Amino acid sequence: MAHTGTGFFDRKGNFFKSARDATVSDLAGMLGQIGEGESLAPGIAYMLLERRAEIERLFAEHDKMLEEEAVIRGARLAESPDNVAKLGRLNRVSFPGPPQRGSSQRWRVRFSPESSSP
Repeated sequence: MAHTGTGFFDRKGNFFKSARDATVSDLAGMLGQIGEGESLAPGIAYMLLERRAEIERLFAEHDKMLEEEAVIRGARLAESPDNVAKLGRLNRVSFPGPPQRGSSQRWRVRFSPESSSP
């Protein structure tokens, strides 16, 4: 006899019996192929979901550190906005010899002080 039930769908439209399985499927799809052969993404997705509270706390701490870093950088720039040293130019000079495997040419870089003429 027919009966009704509850089901959940991931973003691809696949049916799952539980919300957790549908979410793990979405996370695994977002992660893509990880590893050789059978992907490790479903296992990683499951661990991400299991440790969601810890991960959210870490991201909150990360966001706070980024805000503090921006304040520190802003304060440093405000203290000495002209704290910039002028460097010379880099001249690219071809390097003698055959090209290396995987590249078409090899280069030697030479530094020229700003005061000298090119």
